[in-house]
Amino acid sequence: MLKKYDSLHKRWSKEHVVVPLFLTVADLQSASFAFPLEYQDIHECHRLLWGQDPFVGLKIDSRYLAAEVLQGLRGNLLRLRQRLVEGRSTEEAMTILLSLSLTGLLPVLRGLQRLLERPVLAHGEALLKDLEAYLAVDLPGLRDALLLKRGQISPGQKEIPRLMDRYLASLTRLVTTAEARIT
Repeated sequence: MLKKYDSLHKRWSKEHVVVPLFLTVADLQSASFAFPLEYQDIHECHRLLWGQDPFVGLKIDSRYLAAEVLQGLRGNLLRLRQRLVEGRSTEEAMTILLSLSLTGLLPVLRGLQRLLERPVLAHGEALLKDLEAYLAVDLPGLRDALLLKRGQISPGQKEIPRLMDRYLASLTRLVTTAEARIT
């Protein structure tokens, strides 16, 4: 099965199509309790390419969703700090890390919305606005990082460190606020 995908992958990678997950029904059923954040996201956004939809009738156990969300939030912050040191806090490293951190954070924020019993929003801007309003927390650094990721802003060399500082401050506020709300 995986070998058959090779030719498609070559074509799709040129078009920047995300590599699909290859899961069996048994994979889904046996691990859905361990990865509720990922499985709920997949369930809501998946595209069936062939065969029967394995999500029909699948129960995703959300007992561990809070722990996974907290781990995702805190882990993102810790990894970002670590990678800043590894990248020697250069402007190039910061620019790359802002996008990578935000990309990893968005699914976790959708999980946070589920925990808060909010509508789960797929688009980053709406997602951030909803969490800012509901949690009464200002996240300008995350909003700026989203604009940077989309190519809507191009900060100069002197602005990138300030953007990273705003991002770290916003992410720290978000982590603290989320931990207080869901623990």
